[in-house]
This record gives sequence, structure tokens and C-alpha cells, in this order.
Amino acid sequence: MSKYDEPDVIYRGYMIPMEKFNTMMKKIPAYRRLMKSQYGEHSHTYCYCHWKHAILDEKLKKRAPKIREHSANGDSRDVEGTHMMLLVGYVPYKSPRQVEDPAHPSARHLVEKDTDREAIAQYVQFFQKRGIKDLNTEDFTFGWSIGSNPCLLTT
Repeated sequence: MSKYDEPDVIYRGYMIPMEKFNTMMKKIPAYRRLMKSQYGEHSHTYCYCHWKHAILDEKLKKRAPKIREHSANGDSRDVEGTHMMLLVGYVPYKSPRQVEDPAHPSARHLVEKDTDREAIAQYVQFFQKRGIKDLNTEDFTFGWSIGSNPCLLTT
């Protein structure tokens, strides 16, 4: 099976409104310089990926969260993201029952756990150390989103 034939997944993570994500990231000097020199205001996903993979050292790359745009306006992939999701995990998507039926075995993955709260606390600390002092865990909302298999993601 080619990586392009991989099934979709249900992403789990913490969402922050896109505007707030963009504002917060511009508080990081290296990120802000990258935005001004190469990406412009409408390419925060690409700029974040470049910043993470080309600017951060190896140790920091491993701690920086993977991101994915999420739209509160529906699952359609052609809808522009309204939120940025900091990913904490994913499970294979096999049927709509996984997200519709609370008794489905996969439904347990759609509920926030202590390990998720620990992950978002670590992500917030990571960003605070990069210069975003006013960020806190309450700025994020736990949620899930159906999307392309992560082997297709560059973030």
C-alpha cells in the first residue's frame, strides 16, 4: 500500500483560534523574522513547519508540537482552518460510529486524559521559553478532528 492510500485518522489535540495562534507565534523573534522575510501573514502553517525544522535545534524540534489546521465549520478539507490544533495523538479512522457512538471502543480516545493535560502543559512551557510569556493552558480547548493520515503531513 502506498502512503497515499493510507486511511484517514482521528487526530486528538488542543485547539486555539487561528488568530490567537498567529499573534502568539509572532512574539517569537526568529519566527517573526521568518514571517516577514519569506511567508507573509497568511502562511502560518508553512512558516511554523519551516521554523520548527530549519531554525530549531534537534533537541527543541522533538519538543515542539506537531500542528494541524482545524475548521470549526465542518470536516471538509477545502474549508479554511479556524483553529490550529497542537496534536497529542491519533487513532485510525474506520467508520463514523467511532465519533458518533459513545459506546464504541474508539470513543475513549476522544475524551481528554491526564496525559493529554500533561502534554498541553509541556507545550505551553515550550512556547513560554521561546518568549510567549502570556500563554497558558486555558487558552486551549481539547478536541478531535478527522484528517489525512500523518504519513502525508509535513508538520
